[in-house]
Amino acid sequence: MRALIGLAVVGLILAGCANGYQRFYVSTLGPTLVAQPLPPTSPPRIMSSSGNSLADVQELWAEGYMQIGYASFSGAITPDNDPVVQAKKVGAAIVVVSQRYASTISGVTPIVTTTPVTTTESGTANAYGSGGMAFGSYSGTSTTYVTDTAYMPYSVNIYNQTAIFFARGTKAGTGLLFMALTPQMVSRLGTNRGVLVTAVRRGSPGFFADIVPGDVIQSVDGQVVYDGDTMVQAGKAGWGHAATYQLLRHGKPYAVMVSINADGSWP
Repeated sequence: MRALIGLAVVGLILAGCANGYQRFYVSTLGPTLVAQPLPPTSPPRIMSSSGNSLADVQELWAEGYMQIGYASFSGAITPDNDPVVQAKKVGAAIVVVSQRYASTISGVTPIVTTTPVTTTESGTANAYGSGGMAFGSYSGTSTTYVTDTAYMPYSVNIYNQTAIFFARGTKAGTGLLFMALTPQMVSRLGTNRGVLVTAVRRGSPGFFADIVPGDVIQSVDGQVVYDGDTMVQAGKAGWGHAATYQLLRHGKPYAVMVSINADGSWP
């Protein structure tokens, strides 16, 4: 019994009572999102991470899935169903999970037990005096509590656990996944203008315009792009006609035409 209690205490300390994927979930759906994700039509699919989170996001984006959130925490290994529970809660169709060993925590947990000890006392008493003598008896009980402390050793493996949650995206916008230029890119290109294309959704307007990962989008119909917000604004301004995208490809200027319906949708 003491061993079971000790292991339970350690488990509660290291793992907690809550689902880590729920407790540490962070939504990545922002105000500049072009298209809302679609609700899943089947149970969520759990995938193992390739070890490169950015590559996982890019590959699933190309297949038509968008990241909607993530969770990251360290602790004892969690039940296999925990990411599924959170995926259903947030409407994710795919969860990419990584569980990597980090360290082992060892120690002892004090287990204190208390045992009641009852003592019974009885006897007789005789009294003698000038007036004669008297006889009597007595009986009683008393209870004391004795404590005992045992030390239960434990050893728990700790894992760094992450999960990225994906939902299928609607057919809207250019189909491009992009990021702001890093300081190193700005220095190499010699300009602050542009965003770096990191992934292209198959079958999207960006895909058919032959925009590829590694391209730097600098403007749309002459509207200069500096970051994600200005890219989204410029892209929306180009809906409803064939918009001219000015790019840098391998450091050289390049232009393509991207056609998107006026409401931002595409077949």
